[in-house]
Amino acid sequence: MRAVRFFFIGLIGTGAYVLIGYSLIWSGMHVILAHVIATALSLLVSYAVQKTFTFRVNGMHRRMGPRFLIATAALVLTQLTLVTCLKHLNVQSELILVASTLFYPPASFLVHNFWTFKTGNVTEENSPST
Repeated sequence: MRAVRFFFIGLIGTGAYVLIGYSLIWSGMHVILAHVIATALSLLVSYAVQKTFTFRVNGMHRRMGPRFLIATAALVLTQLTLVTCLKHLNVQSELILVASTLFYPPASFLVHNFWTFKTGNVTEENSPST
């Protein structure tokens, strides 16, 4: 059930990125700056909503906030490494993007489930339902 919630919350984060990014571009902002701002804001949305609704963790921002940033940076770098390696192997660009797209969500779920939002002995079954 947690993985299903993670997927749908991920769509919210992606939607926030698209809405913010396009709004900034349409207002005349340079695409790179719009991307950076949209990424930062959508990551804040993603962190807050994943923490609250997917992993159902209250508080612990000082621990989990930095972990989320570290995990996200590691995932992005790993994804970039995958793309770069596939490009050096002369894999077709469209297939590289497919591999990249298929890599990130499950890798992100695993890292966030087993490290970022890990709360010790609390499991989904015995954590409070909200």
